[in-house]
Amino acid sequence: MGPLLKRRLVTVQGLEHLPQSGPFLIVVNHIGYQDPILMVTALVLYTHRKIHAIAKWKIFRIPLFRRWTGIILLSKDRLKTFDAATHAIDQGGIVMIYPEGTVNFSDTIGKTKTGDARIAITTGCVVIPTGIRRVTLAPKNSFQKYAEILTGKMEVFFGEPVQYIKQKPENITREYIHEIHNQIMTKVARLAKKEFLPL
Repeated sequence: MGPLLKRRLVTVQGLEHLPQSGPFLIVVNHIGYQDPILMVTALVLYTHRKIHAIAKWKIFRIPLFRRWTGIILLSKDRLKTFDAATHAIDQGGIVMIYPEGTVNFSDTIGKTKTGDARIAITTGCVVIPTGIRRVTLAPKNSFQKYAEILTGKMEVFFGEPVQYIKQKPENITREYIHEIHNQIMTKVARLAKKEFLPL
């Protein structure tokens, strides 16, 4: 389905920033329900590798489907999700995370979660801040929201890689997590042409 889905990626810039091998973390904003499938398409067409995207859709609770797609389930027990993400990184995989946690149609990124920073610091992996932008007006009703899964288009901008010194979880303070998270999300917001409200 790659060639078909590729047509919905109006712009893809910064592919040169993606490592050609080894693990890395994609941190991206969330603009619509089409985001996961189109982001995975952009990454797979370039890397030819499985993408472990963190997602909460109920369909991913089916174990076989989850293993086939490589999805990391966003569990109520966030520690399980964190452990699965760090395991994928430790195994040399690519993990994608949406710190906003839900679709955001506004021009401001706020109320974000800090999972990106926790994974980055705990694993010491390369982080690729990524901004995505809408090319159509935001949907006005539920039908239009879900229709975007099949018809939505977007622009993708991969930023320059950043990396932080690997540290043990017990040595990481909440303040440091917030600092790293704010740094990463500031870069994401700039690429997405949005305003970011720091924690």
